[in-house]
Amino acid sequence: MWLNMYNKINLTKRIDQFFIDYGTYSFPPPPLPGDADIVPITTIKDLQDEGAIMHNCVGSYTEKVQTGECFIYRVIRPQRATLEISDTGDMHHICHLKLADNEEPSAETWEKVRFWFASAIQVSYAAESLFISHTSSSTSLLQPASPL
Repeated sequence: MWLNMYNKINLTKRIDQFFIDYGTYSFPPPPLPGDADIVPITTIKDLQDEGAIMHNCVGSYTEKVQTGECFIYRVIRPQRATLEISDTGDMHHICHLKLADNEEPSAETWEKVRFWFASAIQVSYAAESLFISHTSSSTSLLQPASPL
């Protein structure tokens, strides 16, 4: 019982310190849109809750998410999992996909996540192309970089 109380106090301190450091409880917007089954985690509280619920260390990724080094998503179906998308500067890639207690997901879950990722990358690049085509007179900028 005392351990649960300690964890709640420690969580509150981490959230309060995050606000002091960054002036917000929210992370920068994720680069890829979520869907009904794969939901971006956009606040420090949600990130801390994800770590507690899934019994993993994702709650310690606060700085990495805040700086855009990675983005965390909650996978609802086909299995409940935590997904990390990393940003290498010129592209995004799937870094980790883990079930509770860092167990490995099924092939079905991997397939769902890969399909979502490929679709989201295409949507992201298509939107970027539209933005560039409306803000630039140079036709050389109309083609997006290869997503994969």
